[in-house]
Amino acid sequence: MGGIVAFLPNLYFILWVFRANGQNAKKIVNSFYAGESGKLILTALLFFLIFQLPDIEFLPLLTGYVAALSVFWFALILRW
Repeated sequence: MGGIVAFLPNLYFILWVFRANGQNAKKIVNSFYAGESGKLILTALLFFLIFQLPDIEFLPLLTGYVAALSVFWFALILRW
């Protein structure tokens, strides 16, 4: 579940930003701000919904979330 909480908001961000492809610079910057704001709200909403489920263990949830987010950093290191 932690991986899903990391993946879905990032997918939303990517789709939102690529909508502004080919626009002027101001629209591209605005799409980054709007995408990031939506990503943060979606992440908070997903965590809120998951914590409403019974018998949720915090440590595996957080471990999956951190592991999914760390993929971006490891990809940068490996590509560099």
